[in-house]
Amino acid sequence: MTPQKRIYFTMKSNDYSKKILKILAENKAVSFPDLSDRLIKDTTETAENDPKKAQYALNRSLRGLHESGLVERHFSGQNDYARLTKAGKRKAVSIQLESYSTLVPNWDG
Repeated sequence: MTPQKRIYFTMKSNDYSKKILKILAENKAVSFPDLSDRLIKDTTETAENDPKKAQYALNRSLRGLHESGLVERHFSGQNDYARLTKAGKRKAVSIQLESYSTLVPNWDG
């Protein structure tokens, strides 16, 4: 058997989840189309390769966040909206703090 080549995108699904949490932390609720536009705009190299795969990765990440209890989904009659739960807000804050943890490289106590 010959090994098959796989093409990987520059963003992992975990990166999508982190970006989704960051966007939702900035607003109370975000419509799915707006969330999709903002996220895919940030990842232009992925969207140019194959927008369908980028949209699929976004939907898969949203579904995973919803199933893990970090994101709630609401339907308003015209659009679906997503918002963070309390656990999602805690996760967004911890991700934000992790990004700041590299700011103090030389601390000798």
